[in-house]
Amino acid sequence: MSNGLDCMYKVHKDYLKGIKYDILLIDENMPVMGGTVCINNLKLMISAKELNNIDIISITSYQDDIIRKRMFALGCSEIFSKPIKYKDLEKYVIDYANKSD
Repeated sequence: MSNGLDCMYKVHKDYLKGIKYDILLIDENMPVMGGTVCINNLKLMISAKELNNIDIISITSYQDDIIRKRMFALGCSEIFSKPIKYKDLEKYVIDYANKSD
């Protein structure tokens, strides 16, 4: 998806069709609707039972602790700094899969 608004609509549309996402990667710097707003809206939809519970991973180039704390406060499960290391993402997905078993 090219922006946060597209992401939000697609995830909700798919949910209504019975397609559920377990993990979403959301970039903090997206056009139209940035990552923070998108994550906040997705979490509101989850709270309202308009979406299933989804682990949201924020992808950011920011290293600022204040921004990272804000992302966790919004409900992000994890924050990865750009450039993402494949091994870190792989470990997260494996840990997530093992937690779900």
